[in-house]
Amino acid sequence: MVLNDVVIVVFITYFKAEYDSISSLAKTLDSDEAPNEDVLLEIYIAHQRVLKHFSMFKNELWHCYLQKLGTTGGYLCMTVYVLQFSSASLAIMATMLAILYQMYMLCLLGQLSINSEEKFSASLYLSKWYEMEPSDQRKVLLMLTISQHNLGINTFGVDAVTNNTFVGIVRMAVSYAAILYTVLN
Repeated sequence: MVLNDVVIVVFITYFKAEYDSISSLAKTLDSDEAPNEDVLLEIYIAHQRVLKHFSMFKNELWHCYLQKLGTTGGYLCMTVYVLQFSSASLAIMATMLAILYQMYMLCLLGQLSINSEEKFSASLYLSKWYEMEPSDQRKVLLMLTISQHNLGINTFGVDAVTNNTFVGIVRMAVSYAAILYTVLN
């Protein structure tokens, strides 16, 4: 791992921890007693703060994710292509495993951020918001509406980086390597 990977890991774990703490605070709304107005306000402020910081993080690092996923996809394609000609040497296998690990870690971090957002939405929705005062219901429904817009880490605004992205890139790399093998042989 290089320094920018460590920075990404630190920020994603920070956002995951923030969402987990907001989720646990939202679970307190599920109690039988009337929710405290301060708790709703605290949840709203914390949620807005996390959304703002995550949006800034995402806007600054989308190009890093695009570059990393693009180059690891290209490396993986070339490694699979070379693997077809060699006798499966240990160095090529180790290189391919390192490439897959790098790519999977990036996709796993994106998946963790999406899972944390969904956990917050679920804990807010599963609270007894329908038994609250109408003014409190509006606040909860506003937070639910805002949390429906899945932030997730994306590359170039195209799609969220998740485990499905990992599978898609590996499938694409193997397909391109098969095409290269067919065309060049």
